Amino acid sequence: MSLLSHNQLSLLISANEITLQHIKGWLSPRVALHAQISYASSESDKWGEALLQIEKLFSKIKVPAQTSLKIVLASECLRFLTLPAQHVFVPISEKNAYAKAFFDEVYGERVNDWEIRQDDAPPHLPSISVAMDKSFLEQLKKIAEKYQLLLTTIEPYVMTAVNHLKKEIGRTDGFLAMIENNRLVLLQLQGGHLINLKIEAIEQEWQISLHQMLLRESLLAAEKADAQDNTPQKPIVLLYAPHISNLQLKKIADWPITMIGQQGQPTGNKTDVMMGALV
Repeated sequence: MSLLSHNQLSLLISANEITLQHIKGWLSPRVALHAQISYASSESDKWGEALLQIEKLFSKIKVPAQTSLKIVLASECLRFLTLPAQHVFVPISEKNAYAKAFFDEVYGERVNDWEIRQDDAPPHLPSISVAMDKSFLEQLKKIAEKYQLLLTTIEPYVMTAVNHLKKEIGRTDGFLAMIENNRLVLLQLQGGHLINLKIEAIEQEWQISLHQMLLRESLLAAEKADAQDNTPQKPIVLLYAPHISNLQLKKIADWPITMIGQQGQPTGNKTDVMMGALV
C-alpha cells in the first residue's frame, strides 16, 4: 500500500450530533472531508435518528472499500462505574462477571441490554467499566459492513482522549479535567493510571463546575487522610480544553492547574476540536 493512499474515517457520536472526518495519507495526513450533522433524539427511540443520519452520511461519501472506520462515543451515550482494586490477578471472565454484577446492582435489569467493557488496569488499582447499548453497537457494525468499511474500534471518547494525551499525562498523581461537549469529566490519576471517573453536566460556567467538583474531591481526600493520620496534599490538576482559545484560567481555590493538549490543536467549536484526538 502506498504511504499516500492511507484512508481513515473517524466518527464521533453524541446524543444530538454526529461528526465525521476522512483523513488521507500516512506521512502528511490531511482532512479530505469534515461533516457535522445535528439532530433531535427522543426518549422512545434514543438511537434511531442517529443511525438514520449516519446511514445518510455514509451513502454520500466516496471512499475505497475496506477503509478503516473508528467510532468514538461521547460520555453522554454511555454509563461508567469504577470497580475496586482486586489486589490479586483475576481472569478476565471473572472480572467481566464482577463488572456486570456491579452494574446490575446500580441499574437493574437494563444491564441485560448493555455490553460491558473495562480498562486493563493493574490488579492493585481500581478499574473503569463502561456500559454501551448492545443493539446500538450491532446497528453500527451492520452499517459499517453495508458500506464495506473496516470497523477497527468502538470506544468511549474519554479513553481515546486519555490515550491521545498519554505522553503529557506521564505518571501524574492527581486529576485530569476534560470538557466534552456540555459535560465536565474529572478523571482521577494514580501514577498516570486512570482510577476514577466522574461526569457532570455543565449547567453554569465550567470553571465554577470544576471548582465545585475539585472541592468535593478534596473533602473526600481529607476524610481519607484523617482516617489514615496523613496530611492531605493538593494534587496536580491537568486540564484538557483545547477548544477554548486564549484561555485565561481563573484562580480556582489555589489548585495548581496545568493546561495540556494545546500544541498543534485546531481552532473551532468544541466538536471540531474533539476530533483532533481521534486521528
